[in-house]
Amino acid sequence: MKRGLAYVLFLSMMIYVACASAVSCTDEVKNGAETDVDCGDGCAKCALGKLCIVNTDCASDVCTGPIGAPKTCAAPLATCGDGIKNQDETDVDCGGNNCRIRNKCALGKLCIVNTDCLSNNCTGLSVKTCKAGPTCNDGIKNGLETSVDCGGNICPKCGSGGVCISNADCLSNICTGISVKTCKNKTMMRNVWQKVKQFARFN
Repeated sequence: MKRGLAYVLFLSMMIYVACASAVSCTDEVKNGAETDVDCGDGCAKCALGKLCIVNTDCASDVCTGPIGAPKTCAAPLATCGDGIKNQDETDVDCGGNNCRIRNKCALGKLCIVNTDCLSNNCTGLSVKTCKAGPTCNDGIKNGLETSVDCGGNICPKCGSGGVCISNADCLSNICTGISVKTCKNKTMMRNVWQKVKQFARFN
């Protein structure tokens, strides 16, 4: 009787060992300590939506769910420092309404408006990127310039023909016009006044 009982116990142990050794992380079955099929615990980390118990079961390191319900792997909360282009960011972790206050984009990064950029200069045709800030020799009318690379409070004064707003924008200190004001040179204006005087004298 004892021999028969010992044999049964031995046989049961062998079956258990055989079954345990058959469990693996690639058998396409949820078994062993896995939290979902072939993932979790000692196996590979689980993808989004897979069952989990703790954060380390998940590739995203986020295991969550309502109280009393099974937990699943979820995407991490989007932040301005998660290394992913998400939310309304214009580039990775910068720009957009959520990140542009703390993380403005560096030169070369994608942008939509000037305030997305550290340089406050977002330019481009089909794709806009952050460029160096406006200068007085970049060949573009930008910043406070009244004409290309001249006028305004920062750049040199404009020569004859340059668009202006006030006399201070012009080398000649003469800004005049009707719909569009331009800088005029003093010689030109002197000739105009002479002709006006001549016309007035003969009429």
